[in-house]
Amino acid sequence: CSKTLSSKYHLKRHSEIHSQQRQMYPCDICKKELTELSERKKHQKIHDSNREKYPCEICSKKYSTKQATTSEHKQQSNS
Repeated sequence: CSKTLSSKYHLKRHSEIHSQQRQMYPCDICKKELTELSERKKHQKIHDSNREKYPCEICSKKYSTKQATTSEHKQQSNS
């Protein structure tokens, strides 16, 4: 693929995804595949309807993590 990574280490880890050599951890709820067990655990929390929601200071939309409140706007500004 054409993805650019910041180090040889990250390139090697990313390449493993394409070569099927890397263990993938599917979400039990939506089946999204994540490359780390810890990332799957973090991801699965978004499906918890009782989880606290964090409002974005820019648009007031509510997100499941504090990090997500700014990451969407950063992606939009980089487009």
